[in-house]
Amino acid sequence: MALSLSEIKSKNKSAGQHFFDRGNPKVEAKYGNYLVTKGMGEGYVIYFFQESNAHISLVENPNGEYSWQPYNSKAEAIKYAKELAR
Repeated sequence: MALSLSEIKSKNKSAGQHFFDRGNPKVEAKYGNYLVTKGMGEGYVIYFFQESNAHISLVENPNGEYSWQPYNSKAEAIKYAKELAR
């Protein structure tokens, strides 16, 4: 069962991680343990929260590439995050 965003924040901080620190993009949407945020510019990115170690990692886009802005729109990113969370 996926954790709430508050639980994810707490666990991430307790593990000494800084994903939710001030200055980082806020989470725009959450599906399961997948988080959609604004990228560095106009795009959006998806991250995955690993419950075992509280780390948050960048998710590959559908083409198998890592990118800080693989989705041009929030709707695109949300659609893929929903697919991943199934």
